[in-house]
Amino acid sequence: MFSGGVGEYVYRRESRDFGDLGRRLGLALSKRLDRLPGKLLPAGECIRATAFGASEYSVQLSGNTVYISQPGELLPRRNLQVLQPPVKLDGDVANTLGAILKDDWHIESELLVIDGVALRDFDYIDLGRIRMPSHTVPVTIKSLVFSRDPRVPHEHRRPHHHG
Repeated sequence: MFSGGVGEYVYRRESRDFGDLGRRLGLALSKRLDRLPGKLLPAGECIRATAFGASEYSVQLSGNTVYISQPGELLPRRNLQVLQPPVKLDGDVANTLGAILKDDWHIESELLVIDGVALRDFDYIDLGRIRMPSHTVPVTIKSLVFSRDPRVPHEHRRPHHHG
């Protein structure tokens, strides 16, 4: 049995390409099903986002924790990959940082700067339209789940000796 986006291709329920490995892997597996041990069992639901579905939560950001230069053009957005600047910043600076980038540094492209949420590399976010009258932005964080942070080097459990 296959699940997730890969399963959608193995069972030939999906043909679109979403820019990930799902389509290529699913089609390659479906061509080689006769070589796999056992019988292919049907999956009632493949639940397309296997990894993302494991860890997804929503929050609301206030006007202090977000800078959006053109809300009508920039929102809503789905599946934005997180980019963390290589500097350490305290919370509630998105509005100020966005204004500095746009007004003082004359960044011409539209900007969307958020803070106040705990994000990591490999996270993706969805941003909804600004809600009135609260001026809040709904945010859904989709995160890959690891038992430890993949960016931090770790020790091997078994000793490794060089001869």
